[in-house]
Amino acid sequence: GTIDPREVAFFTHGHQAATVGAALADELERLGYAISPLDERSIKAEQGPDVIEARLVSTELTSPEVMRELHPSAPADALVVELKLV
Repeated sequence: GTIDPREVAFFTHGHQAATVGAALADELERLGYAISPLDERSIKAEQGPDVIEARLVSTELTSPEVMRELHPSAPADALVVELKLV
């Protein structure tokens, strides 16, 4: 497919989704963004006209099949952080 320059994904492993999600939200707040939850694994961060949506994806949060479909290059035990400029 094509690469969207407004989207990026990072992965880590060995960390709980709740820990990574809380740290990400804390850092966005420190940078001046207002945080709103979208669902149990996604947030919206807003600062003026800038809006970022962040979502966590892992086998802890979804099935291995969905994880492989969304992020085939990430290791099976990875926690993926997706960021999208809206």
